[in-house]
Amino acid sequence: MLATSALRSVVAVIIAFAIPASAAPQPISKRSASELSLTAQLRLADTAIERYQLLSKDEDFVFNFTASEVPVATSQNFPALVGTGASFSIGELPACSMSFLHLHPRATELFALTSGRVLSEMVPEAGVLDSEGKQRVIRVELGPGMVTIYPAGSFHTQVNPDCEPANFAATFNSDEFAVGLVAAETYSLTDDVIAATFGQSIAGEDIETVRNAIPTTMAIKVEECLRKCDADHSFNETTRDQKRRGFVNASIFTTKLYLRIPRPNKFGYFIGFGSQVLRKTRESAPCEKFHHPLIKGYIEEELEVMDIRTLNVFVPAAAVWIEYCGKEIHDKGGYIDQEIPAWDKWTGPAGWSKERWGFWKERFEWISTVTALDRQTRKIATKPVEQMTSIERGEDGII
Repeated sequence: MLATSALRSVVAVIIAFAIPASAAPQPISKRSASELSLTAQLRLADTAIERYQLLSKDEDFVFNFTASEVPVATSQNFPALVGTGASFSIGELPACSMSFLHLHPRATELFALTSGRVLSEMVPEAGVLDSEGKQRVIRVELGPGMVTIYPAGSFHTQVNPDCEPANFAATFNSDEFAVGLVAAETYSLTDDVIAATFGQSIAGEDIETVRNAIPTTMAIKVEECLRKCDADHSFNETTRDQKRRGFVNASIFTTKLYLRIPRPNKFGYFIGFGSQVLRKTRESAPCEKFHHPLIKGYIEEELEVMDIRTLNVFVPAAAVWIEYCGKEIHDKGGYIDQEIPAWDKWTGPAGWSKERWGFWKERFEWISTVTALDRQTRKIATKPVEQMTSIERGEDGII
């Protein structure tokens, strides 16, 4: 299930630890000591004895993760940590999910697994090289009772390659450790800066330079996991709406990354993600046992390929790619990465083509009639048809 894996590997579930912050900087005015937060008062205390006096209740020394919206204990929400140089987090990495590539600017992290299995990748600072003189990437596999370390400022990510959640605990040597999301922060820079940076590193034959900066090996593991797990679990579960929103958000994020990369240096990884979403939605043979009997066209052996209700997740994500990149997809030709023969509804030639575009449009029209799908999904499927028709007429496709 490659498209689902792309969600969870590119954009899927974010397991970077962050405390929500205000949307914009707030002005600071002079205040008396009594108006300061407990955390601020503790920071201003002259001695540890004064800090104990400020923490006058025994309950001040207890943090309840089950009662907290954010499963992270820092000096911001657990003032007793002020002066200790420590913070703590517990959490769950869902099945077949991958955390965004991130770093902690002010703290080293000790990441311990209490259940399940996690594959970890960490990139140290510049100058740390492997035996071939390339940037070293430290890859480890963790099981229950095992711990790894992420030095402050190092890029790192984790993936759960199994069908069950993995539970972890993490400690940091700062009471306010913070988090930086590598991709999001990079692409918050101005277009000129991005063009100057990536225009050099991904020009022509050097595209592999940037491709290697993305943990593709981890993405492969997620794909393997999903192929294994989707065979064992029905998609009809309570988390479906969360997955749908996550998949759509991942597609929006990736389309915007793709559009921001200056031409002609388009980074094939991002449009490759889009092609997987589009092909998975329109070219696989969904199971019709939940479908209205008047809609025909599938042979018996196809009925076990995919529960048709998975389209409730794929269709909104595929619609995003038509909305943001439809004109480029329509005009694109040539090779498509990772052609999957098992996705057998398309029987034409491999690669991008106007014929394949037309087939995708027909499939969107068909999806809009499938009564087994959510009403919202059927409604969403009609918009790409309108946009694709507009693009075929030479218009911009904006509806």
